[in-house]
Amino acid sequence: MIHVAIAFDAKMMQGACVTALSAIQSTKERLTIHFLTPSPLQGLNRCIKYLEAKGGRVVHHLIGDKFGDLPAPAWLPPATLYRFLLPDLIDAKRVLYLDADTVVVRDLAELHQADLGGAPLAAMVDYPLYYWETGHHQTFAGETMSLEHYLKTIIGSDPARKVYFNSGVLVMDLDLWRTRYIASQAIAFLRGHDHPLIWFDQDALNAVIGSDYAPLDARWNSFAGFTVEKFRPISQSDALWEDVVRKWAEDPWIVHFASHYKPWRKDHNRTPLEPFFWNVARQLPSPDGLLIRCMRALGARSGEVEPEWRTRRWPLVERSG
Repeated sequence: MIHVAIAFDAKMMQGACVTALSAIQSTKERLTIHFLTPSPLQGLNRCIKYLEAKGGRVVHHLIGDKFGDLPAPAWLPPATLYRFLLPDLIDAKRVLYLDADTVVVRDLAELHQADLGGAPLAAMVDYPLYYWETGHHQTFAGETMSLEHYLKTIIGSDPARKVYFNSGVLVMDLDLWRTRYIASQAIAFLRGHDHPLIWFDQDALNAVIGSDYAPLDARWNSFAGFTVEKFRPISQSDALWEDVVRKWAEDPWIVHFASHYKPWRKDHNRTPLEPFFWNVARQLPSPDGLLIRCMRALGARSGEVEPEWRTRRWPLVERSG
C-alpha cells in the first residue's frame, strides 16, 4: 500500500483535491490518501467521495490548532507544518508527502520505491535556490544578507556543497523519523531560533537533516514557474540548470505550482504547464461552481485543454473565499 499525505487549509483545498486525483489516476496501485486539515472544510467531503469513487482510499485527519505557538511568518499556512505529525499519524514504514499545489504525472510506485540508502528521506536539491535566487535576492528577513551567508550561518548548510533541499515532494522513512526524533528536532529548531527564517519549516528540516538524504531526480519536483522563458538560464555555463529546466518543461513527473503560479488563483502568473492542472481539475465536483467557471473562462471543452493555450490571452476569473 502506498500512503500519500497532503496537508492544507481552505485556501488550498482545490489544489489538494487536484493533487490527490492526479496521484490516483497516475498510479496503478491503490493509494491511501491522507488529508491533513486544521478543521472540517466546506466541500471537502464531496471531493473525498469522488476520490474514493475513483479507487482511492482517503483518511481525513483533523489537526486543530497545532503549532500555534511557533513563530511562523504570516504568509505561511499552519497546515504546512503538519508534515511533522506524520510519524505519529500514519502506521506505515513510508509515506510520500506532496505539497497541495502539485500535480502527479508519473506512477508514484517508482517514487515510493526510491532507494533512500539508509537516509530518513528523499528530496530534490533546491535547484532554483542555487541557480536563480542567489543572483536575484539579497535581502532576507529585513537584513541585507547574501543567500550564501544565510545558508551558512542561519541554517548551517555549506552553500558550496549545494545540499539544501526543497520539501515540496518528500519520500519519508517514518521508522527513521521516529527513532531519530526528526520532527521534534525540527520543531525545537523553530522554537529556539532567534533569527527570522525565510522558508521556516523547510529551513528547519534542512538544519536537522543536512546532507543525510537521498537526492531525487529533478523531474519529481518540476517547478512550473521556471519553465517560463524569462527564467531560462542566461549563461551557457549553467549547464546543469539548463538541463534541469529543460526536463521540467519537457518531461515533468510531478508538476509543482510553487509560489505565484497556482492556476486556481486570479492573481497567479501564467506557466506553460497549467494544462496539467486543468485537465485534472475539470473532472472534480465543484460545489461553488468555481472550477466550472474557470474552465469556461479558459475556453476549455470536453477532452484536452485547447492546443492553442500557449498563445492565447486567458481571461482572469474571480475566486471564491
